[in-house]
Amino acid sequence: MKRTIIVFAVVLLATVYFTGAVVATENSSGSASVMIARAEANLIVENIVIRKLEDMNFRVRVKNIGEDAARNLTNNLKVTLSVKNEETGEWILLKEWQNIDKILPGQTVSRDFFESAGSNPNLEKESFTLKAEISLQNPGGIVISQASLTRSYPQDAVENP
Repeated sequence: MKRTIIVFAVVLLATVYFTGAVVATENSSGSASVMIARAEANLIVENIVIRKLEDMNFRVRVKNIGEDAARNLTNNLKVTLSVKNEETGEWILLKEWQNIDKILPGQTVSRDFFESAGSNPNLEKESFTLKAEISLQNPGGIVISQASLTRSYPQDAVENP
């Protein structure tokens, strides 16, 4: 019995080391059960920074709030920035990025889009709404807990991001 407990403890420690956290529970009959919770990457659209001077700069920020790195994202993670056509209600794509390779735990990755004055009539209005979205073609253990975010100009604009 003592040897079984020691072997179980060694296996449990090795499992924790290689996979993440362990949650142990005891049911009403007194027997214990162990569940292994795997650490994973968890991506969110953290912010859209809007800066409008002579030209406009829009910065989309994607953050990994998970405990594991999100790797091999090139051509897997798609980040898009769109502007809303207020007359029709449809979203017009401004920019798409698929060139993010990895996002480490706690790291934020930014992508900038510069728009010259007069090139998009939806951005020339007194106010407009932007939307950033992220999606994965092959999640492979990566979670997206906030897939989109909208921001409005001039309410959400900043002077110096």
